[in-house]
Amino acid sequence: DELRAVAAALAAGDANVISTGIGGVGKTSLAIEAAWRYGPHFLGGVFWVNCADPKTVPSEIAQCGGPGGLRLAGMAGLSLQDQVRLVRAEWARETPRLLIFDNCEDPALLHEYRPQGGGCRVLVTSRNALWPPTLRAATLALDVLPLDASVALLQALCARLTNDEAAQVAEALGRLPLALHLAGSFLQRYRTPVQKYLEALRSPTLLEHASLTGRGVQERPSGREMHVAKAFALSLDQLVGDDPIDAAARALLARAACLAPGEPFPQELLEETLSVDEGDDEAAMTR
Repeated sequence: DELRAVAAALAAGDANVISTGIGGVGKTSLAIEAAWRYGPHFLGGVFWVNCADPKTVPSEIAQCGGPGGLRLAGMAGLSLQDQVRLVRAEWARETPRLLIFDNCEDPALLHEYRPQGGGCRVLVTSRNALWPPTLRAATLALDVLPLDASVALLQALCARLTNDEAAQVAEALGRLPLALHLAGSFLQRYRTPVQKYLEALRSPTLLEHASLTGRGVQERPSGREMHVAKAFALSLDQLVGDDPIDAAARALLARAACLAPGEPFPQELLEETLSVDEGDDEAAMTR
């Protein structure tokens, strides 16, 4: 469904499509699949820009102009700034191209480097769910998998799992795609009894379990390290210590960690525990 939504947005002429969601929900995997399936429709090619570190984005863009990319003449003798300018000028042409800005968390970064015209379409992956309307982007919020899809994924990775066993594992892992991929690979390789594995997942230190740190994984769909705790840590590390909203978000997370796992709780319960300016509690919830 998500892949079709991306295709529909691109076909509708949306210059920017932003895929958002928590770490491990499958944003980068979706972008890879979109590039593989729909890339041939973009005659000018597909270009991947890793935006995880904003400081390296100019170098990422410059590489798009070299061998294996646009193959622009004279790139080698130019400064980095001029290389970026040359690539962006080419992107501004009417030639249809698909640009993927992976892990782009700052709207200002997208505004600075996206083509302002021409035939390019930009697919963004981001943990940030808040994007200004001035970007005129179609936003696609990714969620955890439905139970039936979670069961199907686990059984595709470990065929010995019954429907009930796969459902129990899926629910224990919150149906997070990254965790499901890791668990299915682990169970297949090490033949761990399912009930013993479920008991291990009930531990308060479940994120330290070997299955969720990448042990047993042979395929890496996104090409990245397969580690649930590190995926979550990337989001946490983006909260700036001296920013009052980010500090409130950290405080909310610490309070939520004290509540019963897997059980819903009212948002107002957490907000009442904070001593912050009016409106900051709502802003912290969106971090």
